[in-house]
Amino acid sequence: MFLIAAVNLRGVSEGVELDVVLTVVELSGLLTVIGLGFRDVAGVFAVEGPEDPVTTAEEAKDPGRSSP
Repeated sequence: MFLIAAVNLRGVSEGVELDVVLTVVELSGLLTVIGLGFRDVAGVFAVEGPEDPVTTAEEAKDPGRSSP
């Protein structure tokens, strides 16, 4: 916090440059986490999808009638 205040006291243009650099660093980190998370979640849904009808049939009283 003090470092950012010191840069802003030096001048507005230096503060703007630092702000742009820090914003780019933050956004690249966020986009990386979102990209990796989306890839992992898409893989989980692709693997667990076929198990849903089986789980539903196991919990039904009459699975022949209530599940396809």
